[in-house]
Amino acid sequence: MEIFKLFGSILVNTDEADKSLAKTDKSAKSVASTLGSGVKTAAKWGAAIGTAAAGAAAGMYKMATSSASVADDVDKMSQKIGVSREAYQELSFALSQSGTDVSKLQTGLKTLSTQAEKGNKYFDQLGISLTDINGNAKTQEELFYDVTNALQNMEAGTEKTAIATTLLGKSGTELMPLFNGAAGSLDEMRQQAHDLGLVLEDEVIDNGVNLTDTLDQMKRSLGAVMTQLGARLMPIVKKAADFIISNIPKINKLIEQIAPIFEKAF
Repeated sequence: MEIFKLFGSILVNTDEADKSLAKTDKSAKSVASTLGSGVKTAAKWGAAIGTAAAGAAAGMYKMATSSASVADDVDKMSQKIGVSREAYQELSFALSQSGTDVSKLQTGLKTLSTQAEKGNKYFDQLGISLTDINGNAKTQEELFYDVTNALQNMEAGTEKTAIATTLLGKSGTELMPLFNGAAGSLDEMRQQAHDLGLVLEDEVIDNGVNLTDTLDQMKRSLGAVMTQLGARLMPIVKKAADFIISNIPKINKLIEQIAPIFEKAF
């Protein structure tokens, strides 16, 4: 509106035109100032949002890779020990509550399987059948559950310790807190692991394994790219090194000339 008034004033009165011009210029400067301030504020907000987005992305990446690492560990360790993924996670919690570690099971379960193949008399003494209702040989996992439940129902003593060490080897001694029921029955702790959300489903574990494998492939691929690039640069670096070596006498002479100057300076 001020601009239209300006044109009208020019045609009628020069003084009025000057005033309108000054007013218009002032308004323009005010708008420019406000706009500039707005742009700066928007830039600050944009930078803040960009930083927050980058931080969120980094946080999500770290969370995803950390979860994948846990899932991959469950997969690999359960195979190494010889139990199902679910059992590994249940036993990991139960043994932790009993003051020991699930890794102690690895040699113990092998010994347990060997004793089962031999038909050790202690299985009969504990009332444990070596086969399931279908007549198939029980797995290491099933035998361990049966042995643990049976030992937890026995009173502490030398006989209990002897049975544990015979059936599970050295691990039998390390697992005595579990067999003594220090943290409760095995069945109760297995259920508690589920109630606390400590047992990951197979789908989650599969996703973790796949992500871990993919990240490993990416890391190795990028490493190979850098190796290939380094290989291309090796001849150049060698030429540079050869050049320096061939000019060492000249460099030494130059240093001899420069050294006195530095000595005087210091």
